[in-house]
Amino acid sequence: MNDADSGGGSVRRRSRLGFAGRGFSLKALLALSMLLLAFADGAGQALAPDFKTIPVDKRIGEFSDAFDLSSPLSACVSFNYLMLNGRESRLGPASSQRIRAFLPGPGTPDSRVSEKKRSAMLNAVVNEVIVYKDAVACVVSRPSEEYYSMRYMSREGGLWLNAGEDMGMSLDECRKTFAKKAALFYDYTKRIPVLAHVPTDAAPFAKYLKKSGRDPKAFVLEAVARHELVIYGEIHRRQWSWDFCRSVIGDRAFPDSVGTVYMEISAHKQNDLDAFLAKETPDPELILGTFREMQSEGWPDKGMYEFLLDVWRLNRTLPAAKRIRVVAVDIPRPYGAFRTAEEQRKYFDAAPNRNAFMAETIEKDIRSHRDPRHGLFIVGTGHVYRTAAPGFASSASATDIPSAGALLSARFPRGEVYSLFTHQAIIANNGSLQGRLRGGAFDEAFALNGNAPVAFTIAGSPFGKEPFDALPEISYKTITGTFADNYDGYIFLGPLDDEPMDYMLTDLYSDDFVKELGRRAALENTTLQQWFDIKEASREAIVAKIKKDTGGGKKRWGSLPPLKTAGAAR
Repeated sequence: MNDADSGGGSVRRRSRLGFAGRGFSLKALLALSMLLLAFADGAGQALAPDFKTIPVDKRIGEFSDAFDLSSPLSACVSFNYLMLNGRESRLGPASSQRIRAFLPGPGTPDSRVSEKKRSAMLNAVVNEVIVYKDAVACVVSRPSEEYYSMRYMSREGGLWLNAGEDMGMSLDECRKTFAKKAALFYDYTKRIPVLAHVPTDAAPFAKYLKKSGRDPKAFVLEAVARHELVIYGEIHRRQWSWDFCRSVIGDRAFPDSVGTVYMEISAHKQNDLDAFLAKETPDPELILGTFREMQSEGWPDKGMYEFLLDVWRLNRTLPAAKRIRVVAVDIPRPYGAFRTAEEQRKYFDAAPNRNAFMAETIEKDIRSHRDPRHGLFIVGTGHVYRTAAPGFASSASATDIPSAGALLSARFPRGEVYSLFTHQAIIANNGSLQGRLRGGAFDEAFALNGNAPVAFTIAGSPFGKEPFDALPEISYKTITGTFADNYDGYIFLGPLDDEPMDYMLTDLYSDDFVKELGRRAALENTTLQQWFDIKEASREAIVAKIKKDTGGGKKRWGSLPPLKTAGAAR
C-alpha cells in the first residue's frame, strides 16, 4: 500500500517519494531530489570512455546570477541561484520533464531564504562536472563538510535541465554512483521525447471505441471465464471502481467461473478473513481489524470493505462447493505487535519484496488448490504492469524486482494471466497528479464516445500502440513500452472530471484504534496529530478531517487540465 499503489486525494499520503504538497523548503527539495533517484538503482556500470570529466573548483558565488541552460555547469549554477533566491515558480520549468510535476510550478509564490542558507549555498564549491554521452551529467559540489552534492542534469530539447540530486560521502563515491546510474538516465532522455509526442486527433481512438467497445461487466465476466487468472488493476479508495467490482461478483455467472479472489491484504490476517466468511451472521469487526494491520495508520478503503461484505452475502446464497474464497496475498505486516522502533525497522528490513511475495503466494495457491474455477486478483495498478521494468519495490535492496503482474505472467503459460487497466490520470505513487493520459487524447476519445462506460482489448487498438505513461515511476524507462505491452484489457467507468473524491472508511477509527495509532506514530518518531494534520488526537478529529478533505462535492482529479477539443466537451 505504501509503495506501488497509485491513489487519489486522501487525508494523509505517505510514499517513497517523500511528500505530497507544494510547500517546499530547500531541505525538502534536497530530500525529494535524492529520493527521486531511488528508481535508478540497479543500472549497470557504464564504460569509462563514455564519460568526460571537467574540473571546476569554484564557488557558486564566483559565477554570475545569469539564467543559462546551455551547459551542465551553467544550468546547475542557474538552478542553485533559483533556490537560494527563493524562485519557487521557476524550479519546475528548469527541471527535467521526468520530475517537473514533483516541483513547484508556475504561479508558486517566492519563498524567503535565510541569509545563513544563502551564504552556505553561495560558498559551496563545485568540484567537477562529469558528462555521459553528452546527454546526462553530474555536477559534484561540496555544500557542507559532511557530504558532497550530486546534481544530475539531463539534456532535453537542446537545454540542460535539473534531473535530481544525490549525496555522497566522498568525491570517489560520487563518481562511482554516477557511473552506476548514468546509463539509466541516458535511457530516460530517449524516452522523454517519445512520451512528449502525444496524439493531436482523438477521432481514431473514438472510432475504435464505437466499433470494438464492450460493456465493462460483460467484458470482465468473459475474461474470468476464459483465463486462469485475471488481474484487475485498481486505484485505491475509488468508489466507482469498487462499485464496479461489486457488480461483477454480484452477477449470477461469476461463481461459475471464479472460485478465489486474491486481494492486497496482509497475509497474517488470513485466519480472520476465513472466520469472517464462515460466520452465519456478518462480523464487520473482523474486517476492520484486518484493515487496521494493512498500514501503520490503517487502511480506510470503504469500497474494499463493502466488497468483502458482498462476498459474504454472495456466499450465503451459494452451496458450499461454489462459495468464493478470499486469499490475502500481501506480506504480513503485524503493526500491532511491534513494541519498539528498532523491532519494526528490523522486521521490514528483512521482509520479502511485496511483488515477489504476492506472485509466489498466488502461484502456490493456484497450483495446489483443487477448485477448477479461476482466480481474480484485485490489486493496485502499480503491481500489474507486465513489462519487466522495476519501478516500485518494498525495500531499497529489492529495486530490481518486477511487478507481481510481470512475475505471474512469466510463471504461467501465455494467455492464462489476463491483466486489466482501469482508466486514470497520470499519477505518481505519492499521489502527485501529473496530467491526463497521452496529453488528454484518451479522455477526448471517451468524451466523443459519449463518456459511456466501455471496455476493450488493448492489443491492436490505437490505445495499445501509445507509450505507457500512467505511472511516472516506470513510464520514463524505454523497456516499459506501450499500453499493450503492459495490459490486456482497458476499462473506462466514467469521465475523470466527474469522479468523486476518495471513498473513506471512517468506521475504522474506533477510540481504541486511535490510541493504538498514537502508539504507532510514536514508534515512527511522530504524532497522531502530525499524521492526520489534526489538532487533537481523537476519533472525532480524524473523522472531521476526513469529511472536510473528501466531502463537499470535491472531485478526485480536480486539478486536471481541461480537454482540448470542442467536440470532446460534455
